Amino acid sequence: MGLRERKKQETAERLYRTALNLFSERGYDATTVEEIAQAADVAKGTFFNYFSTKDAVLSYAGHRQMRLLHEAMAGDQGFEERSVHEQFTLVFDTLAAGIQDDREAMRVVSLEVYRSVSAFSDTTSSARQLYEVLLDIVRRGQERGELRAGSAAPAESMALLVMAAYFYTFFAWLELDNPPELALMLHAHFDLLLQGMKSP
Repeated sequence: MGLRERKKQETAERLYRTALNLFSERGYDATTVEEIAQAADVAKGTFFNYFSTKDAVLSYAGHRQMRLLHEAMAGDQGFEERSVHEQFTLVFDTLAAGIQDDREAMRVVSLEVYRSVSAFSDTTSSARQLYEVLLDIVRRGQERGELRAGSAAPAESMALLVMAAYFYTFFAWLELDNPPELALMLHAHFDLLLQGMKSP
Protein backbone atom coordinates (compact mmCIF):
# COMPACT_ATOMS: atom_id res chain seq x y z
CA MET A 1 0.00 0.00 0.00
CA GLY A 2 1.39 3.40 -1.00
CA LEU A 3 1.63 6.40 1.29
CA ARG A 4 -1.44 8.08 -0.20
CA GLU A 5 -3.58 4.97 0.13
CA ARG A 6 -2.37 4.45 3.70
CA LYS A 7 -3.25 8.03 4.65
CA LYS A 8 -6.72 7.64 3.11
CA GLN A 9 -7.28 4.43 5.06
CA GLU A 10 -6.10 6.09 8.27
CA THR A 11 -8.53 8.98 7.76
CA ALA A 12 -11.42 6.62 7.02
CA GLU A 13 -10.54 4.63 10.13
CA ARG A 14 -10.41 7.77 12.27
CA LEU A 15 -13.81 8.91 11.03
CA TYR A 16 -15.24 5.43 11.60
CA ARG A 17 -13.90 5.10 15.13
CA THR A 18 -14.99 8.63 16.01
CA ALA A 19 -18.47 7.88 14.73
CA LEU A 20 -18.64 4.65 16.75
CA ASN A 21 -17.69 6.52 19.92
CA LEU A 22 -20.35 9.15 19.33
CA PHE A 23 -22.99 6.56 18.45
CA SER A 24 -22.24 4.78 21.74
CA GLU A 25 -22.32 7.98 23.79
CA ARG A 26 -25.24 9.84 22.19
CA GLY A 27 -27.10 7.32 20.08
CA TYR A 28 -27.16 7.06 16.32
CA ASP A 29 -30.06 9.42 15.59
CA ALA A 30 -28.70 12.13 17.89
CA THR A 31 -25.26 12.14 16.23
CA THR A 32 -24.78 14.42 13.24
CA VAL A 33 -22.24 14.32 10.43
CA GLU A 34 -21.01 17.73 11.58
CA GLU A 35 -20.29 16.35 15.07
CA ILE A 36 -18.44 13.35 13.66
CA ALA A 37 -16.27 15.55 11.43
CA GLN A 38 -15.57 18.01 14.24
CA ALA A 39 -14.63 15.27 16.72
CA ALA A 40 -12.38 13.65 14.09
CA ASP A 41 -10.78 17.05 13.43
CA VAL A 42 -11.65 17.15 9.73
CA ALA A 43 -13.88 19.33 7.57
CA LYS A 44 -17.45 18.24 6.94
CA GLY A 45 -16.59 17.92 3.25
CA THR A 46 -13.83 15.49 4.11
CA PHE A 47 -16.37 13.21 5.77
CA PHE A 48 -18.31 13.04 2.50
CA ASN A 49 -15.13 12.18 0.62
CA TYR A 50 -15.15 8.89 2.54
CA PHE A 51 -18.81 8.28 3.39
CA SER A 52 -21.69 9.32 1.15
CA THR A 53 -24.09 9.44 4.12
CA LYS A 54 -24.08 8.78 7.86
CA ASP A 55 -25.62 5.39 7.08
CA ALA A 56 -22.51 4.52 5.06
CA VAL A 57 -20.53 4.48 8.31
CA LEU A 58 -22.66 1.53 9.41
CA SER A 59 -21.82 -0.61 6.39
CA TYR A 60 -18.14 0.35 6.69
CA ALA A 61 -17.99 -2.03 9.66
CA GLY A 62 -18.61 -4.99 7.36
CA HIS A 63 -16.22 -3.76 4.69
CA ARG A 64 -13.57 -3.20 7.34
CA GLN A 65 -14.00 -6.71 8.69
CA MET A 66 -13.58 -8.21 5.24
CA ARG A 67 -10.52 -6.07 4.53
CA LEU A 68 -8.91 -7.27 7.76
CA LEU A 69 -9.78 -10.85 6.90
CA HIS A 70 -8.34 -10.71 3.38
CA GLU A 71 -5.18 -9.08 4.74
CA ALA A 72 -4.82 -11.82 7.37
CA MET A 73 -5.35 -14.58 4.81
CA ALA A 74 -2.88 -13.01 2.37
CA GLY A 75 -0.33 -12.58 5.14
CA ASP A 76 -0.54 -16.23 6.21
CA GLN A 77 1.72 -18.09 3.81
CA GLY A 78 0.29 -21.46 2.90
CA PHE A 79 -3.16 -20.56 4.25
CA GLU A 80 -4.96 -22.76 1.73
CA GLU A 81 -2.74 -25.73 2.58
CA ARG A 82 -3.62 -25.60 6.26
CA SER A 83 -6.24 -27.88 7.77
CA VAL A 84 -9.89 -26.83 7.62
CA HIS A 85 -9.84 -26.25 11.36
CA GLU A 86 -6.80 -23.98 11.09
CA GLN A 87 -8.33 -22.02 8.22
CA PHE A 88 -11.60 -21.45 10.07
CA THR A 89 -9.67 -20.55 13.20
CA LEU A 90 -7.83 -17.77 11.37
CA VAL A 91 -11.11 -16.51 9.90
CA PHE A 92 -12.96 -16.41 13.22
CA ASP A 93 -10.02 -15.07 15.23
CA THR A 94 -9.56 -12.24 12.74
CA LEU A 95 -13.24 -11.33 12.68
CA ALA A 96 -13.48 -11.46 16.48
CA ALA A 97 -10.36 -9.33 16.95
CA GLY A 98 -11.79 -6.68 14.63
CA ILE A 99 -14.77 -6.00 16.90
CA GLN A 100 -13.85 -7.35 20.34
CA ASP A 101 -13.17 -3.90 21.80
CA ASP A 102 -16.21 -2.28 20.17
CA ARG A 103 -19.01 -4.35 21.66
CA GLU A 104 -21.23 -1.48 22.75
CA ALA A 105 -20.79 0.34 19.47
CA MET A 106 -21.51 -2.87 17.55
CA ARG A 107 -24.84 -3.15 19.33
CA VAL A 108 -25.78 0.27 17.97
CA VAL A 109 -24.41 -0.51 14.50
CA SER A 110 -26.23 -3.86 14.28
CA LEU A 111 -29.57 -2.29 15.20
CA GLU A 112 -29.18 0.64 12.81
CA VAL A 113 -28.10 -1.56 9.89
CA TYR A 114 -31.50 -3.25 10.01
CA ARG A 115 -33.27 0.10 10.13
CA SER A 116 -31.46 1.47 7.09
CA VAL A 117 -32.27 0.04 3.66
CA SER A 118 -29.03 1.32 2.12
CA ALA A 119 -26.82 0.17 4.99
CA PHE A 120 -28.49 -3.24 5.07
CA SER A 121 -28.07 -3.71 1.33
CA ASP A 122 -24.42 -2.66 1.50
CA THR A 123 -23.77 -4.91 4.50
CA THR A 124 -25.19 -7.94 2.70
CA SER A 125 -22.44 -7.54 0.09
CA SER A 126 -19.86 -7.98 2.87
CA ALA A 127 -21.77 -10.99 4.15
CA ARG A 128 -21.71 -12.46 0.65
CA GLN A 129 -17.93 -12.03 0.55
CA LEU A 130 -17.64 -13.87 3.86
CA TYR A 131 -19.84 -16.66 2.53
CA GLU A 132 -17.53 -17.05 -0.48
CA VAL A 133 -14.49 -17.33 1.81
CA LEU A 134 -16.21 -19.98 3.92
CA LEU A 135 -17.40 -21.85 0.83
CA ASP A 136 -13.86 -22.01 -0.53
CA ILE A 137 -12.62 -23.46 2.77
CA VAL A 138 -15.38 -26.08 2.82
CA ARG A 139 -14.70 -27.10 -0.78
CA ARG A 140 -10.98 -27.49 -0.09
CA GLY A 141 -11.82 -29.56 2.96
CA GLN A 142 -14.09 -31.81 0.92
CA GLU A 143 -11.51 -32.24 -1.84
CA ARG A 144 -8.92 -33.33 0.74
CA GLY A 145 -11.32 -35.67 2.50
CA GLU A 146 -11.42 -33.65 5.74
CA LEU A 147 -15.12 -32.85 5.44
CA ARG A 148 -18.19 -34.79 4.38
CA ALA A 149 -18.94 -34.58 0.67
CA GLY A 150 -21.58 -35.72 -1.79
CA SER A 151 -25.25 -34.99 -2.25
CA ALA A 152 -25.94 -35.45 1.47
CA ALA A 153 -23.44 -32.72 2.41
CA PRO A 154 -23.40 -29.97 -0.25
CA ALA A 155 -20.63 -27.42 0.25
CA GLU A 156 -23.08 -24.54 -0.05
CA SER A 157 -25.21 -25.82 2.84
CA MET A 158 -22.19 -26.42 5.04
CA ALA A 159 -20.85 -22.92 4.36
CA LEU A 160 -24.25 -21.44 5.23
CA LEU A 161 -24.30 -23.39 8.51
CA VAL A 162 -20.86 -22.08 9.43
CA MET A 163 -21.92 -18.56 8.52
CA ALA A 164 -25.11 -18.86 10.56
CA ALA A 165 -23.09 -20.09 13.54
CA TYR A 166 -20.84 -17.04 13.23
CA PHE A 167 -23.62 -14.48 13.07
CA TYR A 168 -25.81 -16.04 15.77
CA THR A 169 -22.80 -16.28 18.06
CA PHE A 170 -22.01 -12.64 17.31
CA PHE A 171 -25.55 -11.51 18.17
CA ALA A 172 -25.59 -13.64 21.33
CA TRP A 173 -22.27 -12.08 22.36
CA LEU A 174 -23.77 -8.61 21.91
CA GLU A 175 -26.71 -9.39 24.18
CA LEU A 176 -25.12 -11.45 26.98
CA ASP A 177 -24.24 -9.86 30.30
CA ASN A 178 -20.47 -10.12 30.86
CA PRO A 179 -19.87 -12.46 27.91
CA PRO A 180 -16.59 -14.28 27.35
CA GLU A 181 -14.37 -13.11 24.52
CA LEU A 182 -16.08 -13.47 21.17
CA ALA A 183 -13.26 -15.65 19.82
CA LEU A 184 -13.78 -18.15 22.66
CA MET A 185 -17.50 -18.38 21.97
CA LEU A 186 -16.84 -18.85 18.26
CA HIS A 187 -14.30 -21.62 18.92
CA ALA A 188 -16.67 -23.47 21.22
CA HIS A 189 -19.58 -23.34 18.79
CA PHE A 190 -17.55 -24.06 15.70
CA ASP A 191 -15.79 -27.04 17.27
CA LEU A 192 -19.20 -28.60 17.92
CA LEU A 193 -20.35 -27.86 14.39
CA LEU A 194 -17.15 -29.19 12.84
CA GLN A 195 -17.61 -32.56 14.53
CA GLY A 196 -20.76 -33.10 12.48
CA MET A 197 -19.11 -31.88 9.28
CA LYS A 198 -16.01 -34.08 9.45
CA SER A 199 -15.64 -36.91 7.04
CA PRO A 200 -16.34 -40.27 8.74
